[in-house]
Amino acid sequence: MTNTQGRREFGIAARHRDVEVCPVGALALHFFERFHVRKEEFPDLSSRSSWYALPLLLDDEGSDGVTWADQANIIRRAFADLGIASSKLTHAMRGGSARLAHEAGCSETSIRMHGRWTASGDQLVERYLTGVAVQPVRALAGFNIDGGDHYLPRSLLMPPDALCSKLWPQATQAEISVRERHSCGGEVDQAALSFLELIRWLRVVLLQDAALLSTAHPSLPLWSIESFSSSDFAAFRQNLITTMEETRSPVELEILQVVPSLSRTLTDLRAATSANSTVIRQLGDSIATAIERLQTAVESAVTGLASAVSERVRKENGQAVAQQILSASICALANASASLPIPGDNNPFSLQSVLPYIQQQGSAPAETTEAPSPPLRSSTPSAQASQVPPLHSATPTISFPSAAALPPTTSFSRTTPSSVLTTVAGASTAAPTSAAAAIADSFSPLLTLAQKVNNVEQLVEVWYGGDNGRLGVQARLELRDQMLESKGIAARKLLCRWRRVILVLERVEKEYGRAGAVSRMDKLLKVDKFGLRTLSDNHLAKEETQERWVARLTGA
Repeated sequence: MTNTQGRREFGIAARHRDVEVCPVGALALHFFERFHVRKEEFPDLSSRSSWYALPLLLDDEGSDGVTWADQANIIRRAFADLGIASSKLTHAMRGGSARLAHEAGCSETSIRMHGRWTASGDQLVERYLTGVAVQPVRALAGFNIDGGDHYLPRSLLMPPDALCSKLWPQATQAEISVRERHSCGGEVDQAALSFLELIRWLRVVLLQDAALLSTAHPSLPLWSIESFSSSDFAAFRQNLITTMEETRSPVELEILQVVPSLSRTLTDLRAATSANSTVIRQLGDSIATAIERLQTAVESAVTGLASAVSERVRKENGQAVAQQILSASICALANASASLPIPGDNNPFSLQSVLPYIQQQGSAPAETTEAPSPPLRSSTPSAQASQVPPLHSATPTISFPSAAALPPTTSFSRTTPSSVLTTVAGASTAAPTSAAAAIADSFSPLLTLAQKVNNVEQLVEVWYGGDNGRLGVQARLELRDQMLESKGIAARKLLCRWRRVILVLERVEKEYGRAGAVSRMDKLLKVDKFGLRTLSDNHLAKEETQERWVARLTGA
């Protein structure tokens, strides 16, 4: 078409993917209404002047073209029926189309060219280019702006010529006349040929669109007109619908249709992942803060606990040292006064003879009644015991017999075990150097003693003691000697292993005696080629394995 400045301008529109909003189908329906429903005469194409002034759109009376006021009233009623609020009427479509194309991804340059917003200065577009931008055309038709997905299922089947010839039948004869005039050298009217070519295409468009529209909206009065109520049209409509249902979309088209959906899905997923990452980061910060607070609290608690444990260990070590000093002092006194006579008495006695009584009375309650203790009688009838008068004080009453009156061995059933007393008494008869060594060995930590224990025989010596005045582990356990476990968990584990071996030994010695049981156990250890640790952990820890090993030991 030619604009008001005399320059040709081109407008372009493509059939829309959705038949109900297709602009080309709307133009075909408009021409059908004018020339078939209103019975308007088909344009006279015999000359340019006979039809160039005809308007494309007519008013309600059909006498004049649509003015701005007519267009504004039509759009106002449409907006009111659809509930659309807009500050613009006739110009609303230009802005809406531009925004739609922009949202579809069209470039700003293509939108300017398609909307003819490049006039007044853009010489390239005004003089040399056609002003047609393909991207907005594709976007406004419902397709991808980059192309490759143009597919109209309703165009799969061409309508028969019998149906096409019933629409605007004057067009066929008019085209023959125009071409004859051109061939005879008459007035050339290329626009007339283009218009007739458009009419031929609109025949196909109208029949294909009507087949779908009449199926979706069968109650419209339009379908009662002869062109759409004939049996030929009904057959074409059925064939077209069947063809559309049976024809699959091209694979390339399906891929192109999936890619945008996949892209949108990935975009949404990326946004959701970003949001989740933010939440996770915030949660991680909160957890880190909570961990720091917990770590501070734990460190404070551990520090307090360590201080308490250190204080307790210090006190326990002090008690152990005091116990060693006391025992050493008793033994030293025993060595120094082994044969000191009591002044004024003809019966000498040693501290060794009264040591059991000191131990015995030391375990008695602090508050006792004032009563003289009966003298111990010697097994020798001629020996006479001398008695010491009772002391009237808060301390227990002690009677000291003569040394000759004491029996060789004396047992006591008090809190202090007899084995301990016997060991200490025996230590008093040794030389001072031997006594000091015995004291050092008697209160050594368990892990130190373990260096001397490689078999059952050595374990028996360490456990029961008694040689050279040494205290055995059993006696120290009865005394609650804290030095045994001064090395912590390792000492406790070692003590547990030794106890298992000793329990088996005491079980077997009932049948073979201690020496025989020790000999059998050491021989079996040599045969099995392992030590006390493996024996205790792997063979004596569980009842089932212990029974098997004892059965081998006893030959059962």
